[in-house]
Amino acid sequence: MKKKNYLLLASFLFCVSLTSCVFDNANDQTSVKVVNGVDGKDGKNGIDGTDGATWLTGDKVPTSSVGRINDFYLNTSTWDVYKKATSSSWTIVGNIKGKDGLNGTNGANGTAGENGKDGKNGIDGIDGATWIVGIGTPTIAIGVNGDLYLETKTFNIYLKKENAWEILGNIKGEDSIHANEVLNVKFDVNGGTMPEGYSSSISVNYGSVLDLPIPTRKDYTFGGWWTGFTSNDGQYTTVTPVMNNITLYAKWNINKSYTIHFECNGGNPISDMKYYADERIECLIEPSKYDYSFSGCYYDKSLTKTVAYPLTLTNDITLYASWSVATYKLTYQTNGGNEIDDVYATAGTEIELPIPNKNNYVFDGWYKDSSLKIKANEKIELHNSQTLYAKWIDETFEVSFASDHGSFIEKQQFISGTVINELPIPVRDDYIFNGWYNDSSYKDKVQYPFKITADMTVYAKWTANFIGISSLYDLNRISNMN
Repeated sequence: MKKKNYLLLASFLFCVSLTSCVFDNANDQTSVKVVNGVDGKDGKNGIDGTDGATWLTGDKVPTSSVGRINDFYLNTSTWDVYKKATSSSWTIVGNIKGKDGLNGTNGANGTAGENGKDGKNGIDGIDGATWIVGIGTPTIAIGVNGDLYLETKTFNIYLKKENAWEILGNIKGEDSIHANEVLNVKFDVNGGTMPEGYSSSISVNYGSVLDLPIPTRKDYTFGGWWTGFTSNDGQYTTVTPVMNNITLYAKWNINKSYTIHFECNGGNPISDMKYYADERIECLIEPSKYDYSFSGCYYDKSLTKTVAYPLTLTNDITLYASWSVATYKLTYQTNGGNEIDDVYATAGTEIELPIPNKNNYVFDGWYKDSSLKIKANEKIELHNSQTLYAKWIDETFEVSFASDHGSFIEKQQFISGTVINELPIPVRDDYIFNGWYNDSSYKDKVQYPFKITADMTVYAKWTANFIGISSLYDLNRISNMN
């Protein structure tokens, strides 16, 4: 009974400690004031989240029993960085130790004395590799070869090598939000064949690395898996983590070639030519044959199956040349003479060359060259297209002099169109020269100046010069004058 009373008292005191009640009888209402109780005890801890990747250190190569998949390990004796790719293997992803700087030169000795002066500082050693930190992919402009770069958004580690940055790995552990994320990886063999036991589409956990298959293709060598075919796409390796759904494409390097042999059927020979398998051939070298035109290549001797372009080889082949009799063009360059139409004729046709005309000039033949040094025959056979050039010389005319018993004057030649201002004057004893005439009847006197346009003969007109008859001798002399 006593124990029961204690329990009742404890319960009453507990209630009083929690609640204080004030009754207002005047208004026949009751108001209650609530006072917060003492905080309860902490609940049990929740289940631990999935551990992220862990950085481990040691002075030796890590063993398979150390760490979990995706953990990193720093070897403090070599400064190599490892990543655990599978449960039983570690893969080196880089090295964080820069090159040792060169030793500085010794300072000059101080002067002898109680405390010599400090020597000059030695030359600074060459800087070792530098760690650079930033957000976003590093640009080529920053850092030097051998530097390392930590991208703080993705936590990718880059190494600058041959003036380009390449990813070494990633130091961020798996995010808890990706702990159960499954991603799809597809393999496009690009004309090749997957090895037995591999699927063209697989599902993997976020952050996993891949056991990449090696496909095969006839006449090609496998060049790795790539994220695409442009210069901006990169290669996927066995240490590249899968961060999203992706399609990987097989790259191939051709290693097979085929030969084309040419049967030129009387044309000049062409050496065999080699082309890679699947190489796109847009055109082939054309042979030549005297007095024939090349009509194309054929797959067969009977010339029924024409070769069409573009051509792709899958084996060695022989091609046969087809020919037709050539047609040539003869062009006349008359150099100011009347125009003459071009002539088209088959090879070997004999052509008699025409004679052109040109005012005030004499045609001097056809020449094979524009400098008029190699003269052509009056008839030629066509064995190629060619141009002939007309040669002209100035037309000349003769002036003959009928002096009618006057002094003899030799014929004179003048270029056609020459303007004559005077002609030579003959002499005759006891006569006066009265001029040149165009006719022997002395009706059409030569008028100066005039142009020479044809051969001509001019006639001298004379008047007897009577000075008086003083003797029979003089009379007889005059009468005997003709």
